[in-house]
Amino acid sequence: MQPFASFDWLPPTRCGRNQEEKQLHIVTWSRSGDTSLSCVVTVSNGQEEMGPELQHCVEWLRAYFSEPWTVGRLPLPVFHHPTLHGDSFTSRVLQTLVRDVKVGETVSYKRLAEMAGNPRAVRAVGGAMRRNPVPLLIPCHRVISSSGQSGMYMGGKGNHLKQWLLTHEMVKEED
Repeated sequence: MQPFASFDWLPPTRCGRNQEEKQLHIVTWSRSGDTSLSCVVTVSNGQEEMGPELQHCVEWLRAYFSEPWTVGRLPLPVFHHPTLHGDSFTSRVLQTLVRDVKVGETVSYKRLAEMAGNPRAVRAVGGAMRRNPVPLLIPCHRVISSSGQSGMYMGGKGNHLKQWLLTHEMVKEED
């Protein structure tokens, strides 16, 4: 089966009790016909020693790529990254995005600035999206312009991925 697309941009994240740096190295998903989707997640620095936090992250990613509507029922993996902690506006924006913008939804930069408590900080929201340390798990792809245009993703290099992710999230469970 040929890969449909792949990410290998998830940055190293400190996971587990020893705060050992691990990296989700490759996420590849493939389509077999139009019905099934498979996801391969590999972890650098010894997959055989994957702790429970990293295992949970891998399970979350597999669920996202196979049945995106189910991840809202799963707890988000724990991240130990300074950008996600503290009182900074970036941290507040990213936490608001994760908490309030669900799978299949989008929000404008302007609305997200309002939701984060500073309606005049639209450009700062864009800066927060650029500093997002885990761009798939903290769904910056769901942030669009007020005009409805999808906007840039991964510095413009991943615009096609943003479109794919938004489309993927719109797929609903078949009854």
